[in-house]
Amino acid sequence: MAVTLDQLEEFLKQKEMNYERDDEENLIQTGIGDSENSGMIFIRSLDDGKNFLLQLEPIKKDKSGMFDIDFSHQNINKVLMFLMYKNYSYKHGKWEYNFNDGDLRFSISIPLEDAIMTFDQFDTLIRVCYSSLDEIGSISYILENGEIPEEKSGEEKMAEMLRKMLSEIEGKKSDSDDEGI
Repeated sequence: MAVTLDQLEEFLKQKEMNYERDDEENLIQTGIGDSENSGMIFIRSLDDGKNFLLQLEPIKKDKSGMFDIDFSHQNINKVLMFLMYKNYSYKHGKWEYNFNDGDLRFSISIPLEDAIMTFDQFDTLIRVCYSSLDEIGSISYILENGEIPEEKSGEEKMAEMLRKMLSEIEGKKSDSDDEGI
């Protein structure tokens, strides 16, 4: 067997992630997120461990439910075009959209056959899911404005990330100032 729920559970423990295991569904679910976006991850070992499936379902910003998109939305074609472009640029995983119920998810499927999944591989796939959440802001923008946002350069993305980290550090520093430290 290439990967089992027991092994996947151990990987989640190593990452110190909270999770729920459902042996009847052969499934482990966990969540990821930050102050901007969050999602539920569903992890499955299929076909006696020969196939691994990891699916991320984004959650609405207001946490009221899953981030679904009605097929009749006026900007659905632009969202789908954006998702196709993103799928082309990803090394692992792809965005999927269900036309019947509006489900949007990011999915990674790996045929392991007789290979054994390592913690490093699992960790990489979790990080890929986490980074895919960044697209939710762009998808929301497209839905609201009907325009596909321009790609930021690597330097612009890094500068934005550093500004965000600095503001979080400054926020924590001002909180500790109240304690006289």
